[in-house]
Amino acid sequence: MRYIIVFAAVLGIFLGLPAFANCQSDIDKLKAEIDDNKTDYSREARQEARKHLAKAENKKDDEKECREEIRSARKALQQGRR
Repeated sequence: MRYIIVFAAVLGIFLGLPAFANCQSDIDKLKAEIDDNKTDYSREARQEARKHLAKAENKKDDEKECREEIRSARKALQQGRR
């Protein structure tokens, strides 16, 4: 019985890692886009997007919440597009 519990825990960790990696890579890409294209977005939009990306980094264990914050960051950037 103990082996089944250990196996389930290890399996859960490995299945959770791709979600973490995907979310983190999306966060990094969007941060790079904000830095590379500063003139394309208003200052307020960049600040709002960075707030959402910080929340996404805090919630990167929960893929749904992380994706929602990334989506909100992109929306803030789109609304503040020059």
